[in-house]
Order: sequence, then C-alpha cells, then structure tokens
Amino acid sequence: MKRFIKLILAQIFLLAVVNSKRNSRKFLNSNLLIDNDRVKLDLKDDNVNFLVIGDWGGLPVFPYRTIIETQVSKQMTKLGEMYNTQFQLALGDNFYFNGVIDENDKRFKETYEKVFNSKRLKETPWFVLMGNHDHYGNASAQIEYTKQSDNWILPSYNYTIDIKTKQGDNLISILMVDTVLLCGNSGYDWELDKQPKLKSMREKLVANSYLEAFEEELRRVSETDVSYILVAGHFPVWSIAEHGPTQCLQQRLKPLLHKYKVSAYFCGHDHNLQYLEDTYMDHPVQYIVSGAANFVDNSTKHIDDVPENSLKFHWAEGLGIVSGGFMITQANAQNMTFSFYESNGKALYQNIIYPRKL
Repeated sequence: MKRFIKLILAQIFLLAVVNSKRNSRKFLNSNLLIDNDRVKLDLKDDNVNFLVIGDWGGLPVFPYRTIIETQVSKQMTKLGEMYNTQFQLALGDNFYFNGVIDENDKRFKETYEKVFNSKRLKETPWFVLMGNHDHYGNASAQIEYTKQSDNWILPSYNYTIDIKTKQGDNLISILMVDTVLLCGNSGYDWELDKQPKLKSMREKLVANSYLEAFEEELRRVSETDVSYILVAGHFPVWSIAEHGPTQCLQQRLKPLLHKYKVSAYFCGHDHNLQYLEDTYMDHPVQYIVSGAANFVDNSTKHIDDVPENSLKFHWAEGLGIVSGGFMITQANAQNMTFSFYESNGKALYQNIIYPRKL
C-alpha cells in the first residue's frame, strides 16, 4: 500500500509534464525537442556557450523589475552576441516575492518578456527551474507557461537537457532539480530558520520518490559517453553566505553528485557569486552559486561552515541596488570554462575543468 501511494504521489507531483503539440522548436542556433521530462538540444556548432542567472525575479509591484535585473539583461545580451550563446539557465526565484497566480499572470510579461527582450535572449531557449519564492505561489503555472511561450522551457518540475554538437557528439547533460520538492520549502528571508523542511508525511513520501527518480536518471546519464554532467538546483549544497549550506542537500544530493562523477552543481538562493570545489569519494565537484541577478547581499556569515580551502571566489560588491552578476559557461570536447561577470561588463573570475574520465 505504501509503495502504491508513493507511486501515485510521484506521478502527481513529479511528472507534471507539458502535453503540448509545440514540443519541437527551432531557435537562433539550435533545434529543440521536448520529450516528456527530457529535452534534446541539437546545436549548429561544436562549441556550447550559455548564460547562467539566478534569483532574477524582479518586483511584485511596478515597475516589476530592479535596476540590477535590467543591467544584467543588457550585459547578458552583449556577452551573448560576443560568444554566440545558445541558451540560458535560470536557477529559480523567477518571480519575487510570491511567485505567480496562474499561467496568465502579468509577471511573465513584465518581469521576464519585457526585461530580457533582446533578439539574442528572445531567440534562444531559457531552461528554467523553480526556487522557494516560486513555490510560495502557483508553481505548476510556471510549467503551464511553457505552452504559451516560445522560449520558456520548463516541461516538468525535474527534467534533463541532453546537448549534442553539430558533429553529433554528446557534450553535456544537465539535470534540472526542484530542490523544494526534494527538501521542502524554506521560510521567507527575514525569518530566523532558513533551512528548508518537509512539513508533512505526504511531502516526505514525494521527496523520497523524487530522490529515487533523480538517482535513476543520474545513473542513466553517467552510463553514457557524455563529456560533462551538470546538475542545477535552487538551494545551495555549499555556500558561505546568508542562507549557508543546505543540510538536506548535503545528506541527500551531495553523495550522488560525487558517486556518479558530476562535473558541477549550479545554484542560486544566496544573492552573490561563489565558486567552491569539494572533493569527496575521490571525486571533485565544482559548486557554483550564481544568485546575483536581481539583488546583492554581502553576508559571509557561513564562511566557517564550508570545507577548508574549498572557497575559490566570492563576490557581492557595491550597494546591491545597481550592480549584479551572472555566469557564462563555455564548453567543447577539450574543456569547460566558467566565467563570472559583473553587470557592468567587468570580468570577475574564471576557472577551467576537463571532461569526465569514462
């Protein structure tokens, strides 16, 4: 009986897949196919270049955006043109402070479409996941919006993006993880206890089923010849900032990232830029925080709560109202480069990793 309940809950909460006839889409420099909770992206190039932003969700009142969000959009466009970027990863907290009401909410237009409105950002796909603020509202509406938008891609709470180059090589697989379903939601930023919690038996059953499904998918991907495996979620595994490390992810997600030799974990939640590297089970994983696309917070209250010597870079400068930051990732068969940029165009930090050993 318990197994039956788990299966039903998993279907309801984890497989909310968009049944859209528009499952095949053509973009500026790629072709995309949505196949349930898997997305296939075929590129017209042998290099993969993409932009990564988090915590970009504007304001709930007019003008529905911040100065930082607008500046980040402009700089993303400039770098996108310079490096011929093919897509964006959006790491949650897409709409502050309480998500959206439904798929017709004006926030989609005011905070997303009108802000990221350059040709480069409109004609390349946005691969989206949700954060705690999105789950305060109608989370399923953001999935439904995939039917209405040309470039908003969120077919399910969790999904995988398999990226092939022009030559047909399997270069990158990205597993998009809804960390709220995995760990429960957290309180608002002004509340004292910032750790997410599973608050009911139903949430715990869903989370357990979700973790099983995630490991099965990660195992599948790890057994392919893909050069790089990336996992993206909203809550951080490691962070020195306001929210700090997420205890649930350290217990449930971190061992899987190292066991299946994931290249990097991307997240947001803390409003800054961080680069950490942690070696566990004889495998290093890059832990990258890109959460400075709307607000900036310079807290380092958890600097003693990360592994010794793991922190390589941290940025949260300025007043937090005019200058933000984001990341660009560039990959080919030889290496993958992570580069942080400030919204004024200043290059902040760069690191290079190499393909998985098969």
